[in-house]
Amino acid sequence: MAIVLIRHGETALNAARTVQPFDTPISDRGHEQAARLSRRIASEFSPVVILSSDAPRALQTATPLGRALGRPVIPDPLLRERDFGALRGLPYDSLGFDPISMREAPPGGESIERFESRVRQAWGVLTETQGAHAGGDVIVFSHGLWIRTALEQGFPTLQRPISEMVLANSSVTVIDCGPPLALVLGACVVHLGEGGSPKGIAGI
Repeated sequence: MAIVLIRHGETALNAARTVQPFDTPISDRGHEQAARLSRRIASEFSPVVILSSDAPRALQTATPLGRALGRPVIPDPLLRERDFGALRGLPYDSLGFDPISMREAPPGGESIERFESRVRQAWGVLTETQGAHAGGDVIVFSHGLWIRTALEQGFPTLQRPISEMVLANSSVTVIDCGPPLALVLGACVVHLGEGGSPKGIAGI
């Protein structure tokens, strides 16, 4: 079956292009995205486990699906976005550099090496979880950079298309667990309907 990776719904800080603190909630638009997303996942997939980053914006996006299916949403800190430490709360345009591509740790934050190691650890947990529930799909609510990093690690031969993928808020990415693993759907936002902004809003 599949592992379904979902980026959290939109936040006000996504729209304002600001590096997000951990406790950022989703916006009214994010709640609408979460509702549409829930209906899509419930109708198109066979969820057996719902996992989520423990950040509020991810948990709030997962909640409608858990409620609709009567299943718990299981929080996991391994699914958190990279910790940008002292940069959180600052507008991207005020930094003078791209925080996403910086390899060193920001003050109080994570280096890219530590973040990538955490993503690898989380991916091991996801594949074990899927193997234990082979009759259904594992649904994972996380963050844009986390999802991109997981895909780059899992599919090294697809580096260019993955780097060009726009992981919009509430986008759906599907990995068929095979074997072998196969990326069968990337960053899909069809559930947002016309005007759902397929370009999305970049952000972390």
